[in-house]
Amino acid sequence: PGDVHGREASPLSMKALARVCKRVRPRRIVGHDVHDHGSGSHHNTFFDRFRLHYAGRDCIYDEVTETCRVLDQIAALCPQLVIVSSNHHDHFTKWLDADRNANDLTNAWIYAETRAYYLRQLMDQREPMSPLEFWVRRMCKKSDKIKFLGRDESYAVSGVEHCYHGDKGPNGARGSTMNLSKIGAKVTKGHSHTPGIIDGCYDAGTFSRLDLEYASGSPSSWVNSMVLQYANGKRTHIHVINGRCGV
Repeated sequence: PGDVHGREASPLSMKALARVCKRVRPRRIVGHDVHDHGSGSHHNTFFDRFRLHYAGRDCIYDEVTETCRVLDQIAALCPQLVIVSSNHHDHFTKWLDADRNANDLTNAWIYAETRAYYLRQLMDQREPMSPLEFWVRRMCKKSDKIKFLGRDESYAVSGVEHCYHGDKGPNGARGSTMNLSKIGAKVTKGHSHTPGIIDGCYDAGTFSRLDLEYASGSPSSWVNSMVLQYANGKRTHIHVINGRCGV
């Protein structure tokens, strides 16, 4: 599936994924941006935070709970759900790293508990799990079926690399379907929300609703879409238009 974005996932896309999985019975599903972190994004302005608070959408624990509900839905469809390191997951880490968030009364306890885990791991000279994985391991009913990839961890299946979200490109450049098509390996990626194919690089599109706030007021090429990879390594897009699937 394209970028899931947790509580912002399109219900029609989720239903379409379930129908496709019932038909093809995949061995694994690869998830990108499975958590949105809109409740605590560093991109939120003061007025964004004010709106979220009075809409009851500024609680990070509630958002993580909704993300875990979506992940349990997806994990029920296959033997393994593989989660790719993605920029919206990094938003959670950036939130945890900012000292000012200790004073956010709505989220003070989840901040303190997650930070305490981080500090214990660092004191023991161990690499901590990401904040998202830390809570998924605690809250997801099907966490035993979920594998998190590290940023530098390869995940190749039948000659296609699935470890790149698409936010980072070669040599530290910003990622794109174009520059990731030139790395000498076949790639299936996410991030851009726009399905596309350039040589051996496939972009999966998005599974989020198409009217996310940060895309408001701009022309959009976003499509709810997924990439299906067959056992022989061949791939195809399946687009979800008004809840119906089409290749």
